[in-house]
Amino acid sequence: MTIHLGIIGLSSNQMTWATMAHAASLKSPALSKHYTVVALATSSPESAKKAAKSHSIPEDKAYSNPEAIASDPDVDMVVVSVKVGTTPFENNSYT
Repeated sequence: MTIHLGIIGLSSNQMTWATMAHAASLKSPALSKHYTVVALATSSPESAKKAAKSHSIPEDKAYSNPEAIASDPDVDMVVVSVKVGTTPFENNSYT
């Protein structure tokens, strides 16, 4: 059985974590027989369309919000791979 993935944060930029770590690994022979990326979500409709083209994902599977990708009946599992900003713990606000 192949698990159909949606990745939040998969952009057209080839130097992002989602692209370098997740998408690249999922294309490996060991994982590609178990997982297929079928959808993605980014922060805007324009960037989602650009990313879909970059990753050979149909444009109708390019979303700009997490609810839409999570509601897609063709997506079995959603991977969230986004850049996280500075948290209070990183700048010692709670110490």
